Amino acid sequence: MAASRADTPAPNRREFWLAVLSGLAAASIWGGWPAISRLGMQSELDVFDLTAIRYTTSGLLLLPVLWRLGLRPAAPDSRPGSARNQTNQTNRTRAPIPWLALALLIYGAGAPYLLLAAGGLNFAPAAHFGVVGPSTMLLVTSFCGWLWQGDRFDGPRLSGMLLILGGIAVSGVDGLRSGIQKDSGDLAGLDGGRVAFGDLLFVLAGLAWAAYTLSARHWRFSALHSIAVVGVGSLVLYTPLYLAWHAIFGEGLPALYAKYAREADNVLFQSLFQGVLSAFLALFLYTRAVSALGAARGAVFAALVPGAATLMAIPLL
Repeated sequence: MAASRADTPAPNRREFWLAVLSGLAAASIWGGWPAISRLGMQSELDVFDLTAIRYTTSGLLLLPVLWRLGLRPAAPDSRPGSARNQTNQTNRTRAPIPWLALALLIYGAGAPYLLLAAGGLNFAPAAHFGVVGPSTMLLVTSFCGWLWQGDRFDGPRLSGMLLILGGIAVSGVDGLRSGIQKDSGDLAGLDGGRVAFGDLLFVLAGLAWAAYTLSARHWRFSALHSIAVVGVGSLVLYTPLYLAWHAIFGEGLPALYAKYAREADNVLFQSLFQGVLSAFLALFLYTRAVSALGAARGAVFAALVPGAATLMAIPLL
């Protein structure tokens, strides 16, 4: 079930460098998410607004894709272009996607995941998410893949996971220390506690993303099919609740529209980054790298996300 070196044809030089560039581009996009999201919430927008913007955009963008693929998992796609030749036959012969798979995909990478991740940015620095979120996801995915899916768990992978645990620990201690240095007495503990709470939300976000990754592998979804389910599912489930909340408990839909009009530039920028670049393009590029290089070497690009997030947070935040 898990991709192995033997399952992946050796790429030629051109395919190799295209895969490397794709992986680096994906890591760069994902690395910018914490800082750009936090900047977006420094205006009138909040985490619930960013979630609606992200999945309204990606859901509408991916609606034709899900309409074409349907709610039946496609056969594993080992090379670009092969899915097109298999789609019609696959949709006729395979069983519908189980409800548990739909729930785990949408929970793991949809609106609940973003609420956890973006909510943590209200309490902890963006650089912390770049370490805690992806690291937790890689750690849990690797361990569960070894435990349930037969992935290799050799010395180099164990060493890398120990380094990941060290990064999470350093990030948490730094968060508590920052509160103590800023203030004194109860305020210092409160500030440090807020940062630690934000880091906890990042851990939960990483666990959610691990559930998405393991579910996509277990039910053998293609990357495009998975993100179509996530985008459209979150659009259908979250956006009506978001609008109903503002209509019933908030200031009303006209006030919401007015806020979006005042933040038009920010809304447009967040739509492009959150919905198009982060929720769609980055995952496509990463999947292309994994397809050409194999899962083991392709996973290196996910490990670059923490460093990219930290670097981008320096000038932006």
